[in-house]
Amino acid sequence: MTNSHQTKQRCKRYKFHCEGHAIANNTSVAFTVEDVSFLGLKVVLQEPIEMNRNYALKIFAHWKKIEIIARPIWDNDENRMGFEVLNKDPQWIEFMKLVESGYFEAMLAQAG
Repeated sequence: MTNSHQTKQRCKRYKFHCEGHAIANNTSVAFTVEDVSFLGLKVVLQEPIEMNRNYALKIFAHWKKIEIIARPIWDNDENRMGFEVLNKDPQWIEFMKLVESGYFEAMLAQAG
């Protein structure tokens, strides 16, 4: 696999809806995830948060809890925000492999 192919795969976005919280300085703001990629995620926040800081994000991906450190890289007036994942640790890599494989979709279809 070439570096170019790996980069495209990591940048590919996947629709993925679940809940989470952005936490900094003992303040927590709820959000809904809209999509994810290996490099980051797009969320809709319940209220605005500051751009110039890192956040602990707790994501409740159905029956799996993921905790990452991320920083906002863009926002808009509708409380949508893009985050770059700063710690692409084994937990995040495993989560993304499950998303890419369709695991969550299959499990929801079985439950559904």
